[in-house]
Amino acid sequence: MPFSESFKEAASQGSNPFSVLFFLTINIWFTVTVFYIGKNSDWSKKWLTFTLFFVYLAIYGFMTQIETIFFGSAFKVLSKSDPWVIILANIIPLIVIIPRALKVAKKSYPKASPKIEIKLTTILWKTAVLGVVYMLVYFLFGYFVAWQFEALRVFYSGSAEKLPFIQHMVSIYEDSNIFLFQLVRGLLFSAFILPIVLMFKAKSKELLISLILVYLSTSIVLIIPNFLFPDVVRWAHFIEMMSSMTLFSVITWWVWRNRS
Repeated sequence: MPFSESFKEAASQGSNPFSVLFFLTINIWFTVTVFYIGKNSDWSKKWLTFTLFFVYLAIYGFMTQIETIFFGSAFKVLSKSDPWVIILANIIPLIVIIPRALKVAKKSYPKASPKIEIKLTTILWKTAVLGVVYMLVYFLFGYFVAWQFEALRVFYSGSAEKLPFIQHMVSIYEDSNIFLFQLVRGLLFSAFILPIVLMFKAKSKELLISLILVYLSTSIVLIIPNFLFPDVVRWAHFIEMMSSMTLFSVITWWVWRNRS
């Protein structure tokens, strides 16, 4: 892949002999997710393939890297193009996994296109609500989980000082556009998952499990040791992301199961 020279150099110096095992774990997660959704979906194989490729590329690829771009100053070895190349690299396992996992999941799929019946007004207001919910969950878990690790505070702020929650929120509000950015991310997270919601709108349990499997792909990647994060910072983010995205999955499921 056409990564920058600084990225390649840092990657070669920070290589881990067990990285292949961690990558295997992530791809097993992808495979299980695709298999589960394919097994329980009533959509055609063609629609499933397109839907899963779009959802995973958007949520696992795009959504994680736009945050890397936003906090780019913390990652000195990354050029402006490297996060986009990472998104491009994520396409390869999806191309390999999705059609094969779907082939194993079921012997045959419906031929007809799915019938999607949902009001645009419902989509808009529920997406808006979930966008705000995501922003709140992000800041609550960001402070009360991740920010409790001293190494993470030093990594991002250069200081081990831990301000009280309200004071901390005021300080980051004054320093950046992070509130608006995370609101937009929340809206995008909620919009990009809509195909899964529409697929399982009549299947409550399947919808909940699918939401959790897809959303947690954004945190499972933190299992891999990498040169961007010190191990303590990486595990702090892993705990934060696993817990916050599980909660957001459940809230998303609850909002969409409420038919009003």
